[in-house]
Amino acid sequence: GAPVALEADLGADPAAPKPVHLRWREGAGGAAVLRAREACVWEVREGGAELTAAYLVRVEQGAAAGARFEVPAELEVLRVAARALDAADRPGPAVPLRDWALAPEQAGFRPLRVDFQTPVTGRFAVVLECAPRRPLARQSALRFARMVPAAAESVYGFRAAGALAELGERPGLIDLPPEPLREFAPVSDLNLDPNAPVRAFKPVPGAAGELRVSVRAADPPTARTRTVWHLGPARADASGSVAWAAKEPLPLVEFAVPGARVLEVRGPDVRAWNRTDDRVQVWLRPGAREGTFEWSATADRAKGEALDFGAPPASVFGAKVAQAEVRARAADGFAVRPERARGWQPLPAPPDEFWARAAAPDPPPPRVLLVPR
Repeated sequence: GAPVALEADLGADPAAPKPVHLRWREGAGGAAVLRAREACVWEVREGGAELTAAYLVRVEQGAAAGARFEVPAELEVLRVAARALDAADRPGPAVPLRDWALAPEQAGFRPLRVDFQTPVTGRFAVVLECAPRRPLARQSALRFARMVPAAAESVYGFRAAGALAELGERPGLIDLPPEPLREFAPVSDLNLDPNAPVRAFKPVPGAAGELRVSVRAADPPTARTRTVWHLGPARADASGSVAWAAKEPLPLVEFAVPGARVLEVRGPDVRAWNRTDDRVQVWLRPGAREGTFEWSATADRAKGEALDFGAPPASVFGAKVAQAEVRARAADGFAVRPERARGWQPLPAPPDEFWARAAAPDPPPPRVLLVPR
């Protein structure tokens, strides 16, 4: 067939002899032929929800270099994992991933490409963990990820912790007994606990099934924020922390730093984070009722702009802010002076810095001047 060229870097000394071994698989030409069964389970908890999708795949011809999926555009993929399966579909060793990536939205879905480090034959499983990119509304529609090409057999599930969500219409879905879902019990990621019943459904052929749920409003979490602005004549950076607490486990915290672009979020409870426009979504480890994460951000300024700055605090969406603190520090050769700080109580601060705490609910952001020393 068509020739293939292979280029390899053999090291720093091209004159030194080095043996090179090339290996390839003999097999059927063309794309691999896959047959899959899928189980997707939505779990709704107070304040959020999560979708776990498991795909049991058999390679019927050739070798699979990866797998392709379509993920509803309103979901974020938090985790992708793959494992080999034995003949009884029991999980074996992990299948190393080379990469996985989401493409831009197409017709309400985002294509997800999962690539393996080496082609896979036999049987394997792929597990996706996804979460809504926005907190659930009072009335929400839950959709499901799907494999491309479509799986030969599909079963969907729904589970709610307590009486937090009431299931309504189920367009494109047919009720099923729970037995087909139990066939996926070896996939521990689905958490198919007999003591936590799951309602099972089957998608109508050719239809994109969805679950419509009514979610009971939860008590809002409380948050304490600290925002530190580092100001210079041509640049403004910020860092800070968000401490949160909730009565029930909280899956997601959303926040923003007005006028700045968040670059990093880190903390022991952070599973994943993503930035959508100015809003930052932070997904938390399961079962977390309180914790703290830190963030850093930047806000570039054009040269010659006026040296008065807004120094807004980080805002946490859907939370009751118990305390908001703002600090402003100047670059070398400059000092910070408060210009307008109505609703803010000054705090003891080092010379040439501005520290304040909100003295009223939702006060306007303080403004400071950057002056030469």
